[in-house]
Amino acid sequence: MLIMLTRTYMIMNASITSNISAMKNLESMYLLIKVQNSTIKTSITIPIFSVFYLTKISEKKNLTKKM
Repeated sequence: MLIMLTRTYMIMNASITSNISAMKNLESMYLLIKVQNSTIKTSITIPIFSVFYLTKISEKKNLTKKM
C-alpha cells in the first residue's frame, strides 16, 4: 500500500514538474513572441512615421517656395 502511494506520488510529482516546465517554456515563448511583435510594430511604425514627417517637411518647403 505504502509503495503504491509513493509511486503515485512520484508520478504525480513528475507530471506536476513537467507541467510547470512546460508552462515556463510557454511563458518564455509568449514573451519572445511579445518582444518580436513589439519590435515588428516599431520597425513598421518608424518608417511610416519618417515618411510622413518627410512629406510634411517637403510640403512646408514647397509652400515657402511658392510664397
